[in-house]
Amino acid sequence: MLDDLALLPAERVVPEHPAQHLHRLVHQHTAFGRIHHARRALHVFVHAHDHSHVRRNHPESLRALPHRSPSLWITPPAPRHSRPDRSTTTPPRPHRPAPNDLRKPAAPGPRLLIVLDNAHDSAQVDALLPGAPTCTVLVTSRDHMAGLITAHGARLITVPTLDDHGARALLTRHLGQRRVTDEPAAVAEIVTWCAGLPLALSIVTARAQLNPTIPLAALAEELRDASSRLDALAEEPPMACLETVLSWSYEQLTDEQATVFGLLGTAPGSDISLPAATSLVGQPAPKVRRVLRHLERVSLVQQLEAGRYWMHDLVRLCAATFARRKQEPAALDEALRRLTEYAAHTAHAADRLIAPHHAPIELGAPGPGCRPQPLADATEAWAWFAAERANLMAIQHAAAERSWHP
Repeated sequence: MLDDLALLPAERVVPEHPAQHLHRLVHQHTAFGRIHHARRALHVFVHAHDHSHVRRNHPESLRALPHRSPSLWITPPAPRHSRPDRSTTTPPRPHRPAPNDLRKPAAPGPRLLIVLDNAHDSAQVDALLPGAPTCTVLVTSRDHMAGLITAHGARLITVPTLDDHGARALLTRHLGQRRVTDEPAAVAEIVTWCAGLPLALSIVTARAQLNPTIPLAALAEELRDASSRLDALAEEPPMACLETVLSWSYEQLTDEQATVFGLLGTAPGSDISLPAATSLVGQPAPKVRRVLRHLERVSLVQQLEAGRYWMHDLVRLCAATFARRKQEPAALDEALRRLTEYAAHTAHAADRLIAPHHAPIELGAPGPGCRPQPLADATEAWAWFAAERANLMAIQHAAAERSWHP
């Protein structure tokens, strides 16, 4: 699989003043599962700053840590021990120091870049930070690593999904210019349905390479249908299956967090506000906010603006799939009904604020767990309609499919 950093400029990876930052920790974070960006980060950093020696530290070095979570790495949950990454640039040493030994100040020597790939959390990394000022540590993780930023002044670099140009460049690199040029419509669809996720694009290109006689249009057709999209992005081994990779993060959630994550995947619309999520889940706002903060911290949702949460299309599809497997259909319907009532009651109240002369509509009392959003005046009402217009249309469509109307 190709890493997404291959299509990012070097300045997104490398600190501006390496001589001043060699003692600091650089953390790199991707929003949607592990996408193999560490190799590119290592390559760019070493060539840009002429490090004479590089040692790659991978999960095998983290075994002694009490917070190790194998299922967060790209290798599957079993066996219990991960293998060292094959991309190390020097042979393994016969003796590996204990984690605490790495903290001891090292004698002056060559500058080192240590890569801690796909770390679980700040506690797991903290014991491995070296004491030598000539060392740079690059950490990749789904976790935001707030502890490292606070305690060690780590620099956070968020790796975004690819834009259309980057996605086409990835396809061209793997499939060749001619094949991409020969089927422009199919390529456009593949780019659309993979939504900039390098892992998804890499799975598609692998399938296309292994079956060169199959037109790209056939792969695009599989992706077009939401019911078969995850199957189209499933290959062996498990690390080449999008649903499996995301399931390893899903399995680390508590029951409460997994329930909220699944319900978010089933909610109509492209994003959701905290008040809407509160009704969807049927729990008080502080409790829902706490869960959303955790999902954001582990990169399963994003807060694009204050109080509004968004999921990548493929992550949303996986979340809905997990929800249908783990939750009862009646519970999913109840959640959608609460969201529908939230939208209806809040929209009616907003309409009355904007046009008081409109005749009131008898909606009845909201059901248990539904908490319509209070709006102070017409200005807030207009702002709410502007923010929720697309979601209201999606909710209305979902309700009509279920005949939830008089």
